[in-house]
Amino acid sequence: MSESMTQRILDSIHASGASKSNFLNRIKEVYGAKSTDSLENGYMEVFVKPEFEDDMVAMQRIANEIEIMNLRTFVNRAQIFFETYECPHHPDYKAEAETMRKTFEYHAINQSAPRGLLSWCVRLELSTTTLIEKNMQVSTIYRKLMEHHPKLYIIYTDDNAEEVVIRISLDEDVFGRVPVVDQFVVYDFMHTKLLNVVIRGVDGIMSASVLTEFVPRTVVQPDGSMRLIRKHIIRTQGTNLTAIINNSAVDVYNTASNSIVKIPELYGIHAAPMKMIQCLRELSGTDINIKHYTLIADTLTANGFVSNIERAGFAESNPDNAILSISYSHPIQTITEAALNNEERAVHSNVSSALMMGTSPNVGSNYNGVMMNERFISEHTKTASDILDDL
Repeated sequence: MSESMTQRILDSIHASGASKSNFLNRIKEVYGAKSTDSLENGYMEVFVKPEFEDDMVAMQRIANEIEIMNLRTFVNRAQIFFETYECPHHPDYKAEAETMRKTFEYHAINQSAPRGLLSWCVRLELSTTTLIEKNMQVSTIYRKLMEHHPKLYIIYTDDNAEEVVIRISLDEDVFGRVPVVDQFVVYDFMHTKLLNVVIRGVDGIMSASVLTEFVPRTVVQPDGSMRLIRKHIIRTQGTNLTAIINNSAVDVYNTASNSIVKIPELYGIHAAPMKMIQCLRELSGTDINIKHYTLIADTLTANGFVSNIERAGFAESNPDNAILSISYSHPIQTITEAALNNEERAVHSNVSSALMMGTSPNVGSNYNGVMMNERFISEHTKTASDILDDL
């Protein structure tokens, strides 16, 4: 495994762009058991249930549902005007504002403009293309804005308008105890709060796209023959496995994240070594015997949690083992702390401890509690010649 990784690292030196550092960073993430938030390129491969897997329209709809979309996603242009709700002044948008106000008040009979509105108006021009592509309606955006900021007074055009526009009047309670509401305060509110309101999607999923014929699968035909097919999946940028598996259209048994730490939280510790083996094979290749991957994965998960191969994980997996810690680093400091704490530990508990003390470790096939009855085995074992003689 080390030889394979060394070659991959040497190959990455000649690469350019992001691929030059991606391999090294991924090694650190896998062996270091980095948290989900620490992943440089967290992603998920989302499989859908069989009834949706061949329907590209349905898969795109599911991708749109899980991709996080804030208001900024749909806004082409944002403007701030110093004008009241009843008396718009900007010459380019005065007629538009009057038409929107009359139309909105005509349809929203029981909804009138509240008192105390400030002389500030935010005009948002939405992208019609993005609205259609993401299957989003202006009324949905309106409802989400009101959920997050109920003190706003919002009017908007129809989805089929030539220009889809939202005009937002601000109540004085929006800014709390701010003594003076000027253009800088309104600008800060618009960019830090208003445009960041989540309209739809799963937190942490920056984007989601449908990859056609991406995952190969072997299917048994009715006549017993095997046929290779390729499944469509949804690849996400960002990961939030907890929220994704709650989606009724998602196949929870095949959907996975590249975050090793997150897997045991949802599927149990037995799933963690399998995920680690998968990640290691992606890094080092499939030509290496799987026993090597299994040994590392089982060692790093033997204590019931995913530990890292670095010093922090070493100390976490083997607490109060001073001799083992000495073999890693900082011997003087470790010996001093062990002496002050009156620690005791068996020397032959592992390979490194025994070698540090100059003795042979009691580890291996010669040091186990298994008793083998060689006579019984020889009497009940058949060779190839015995089987042929029986025929």
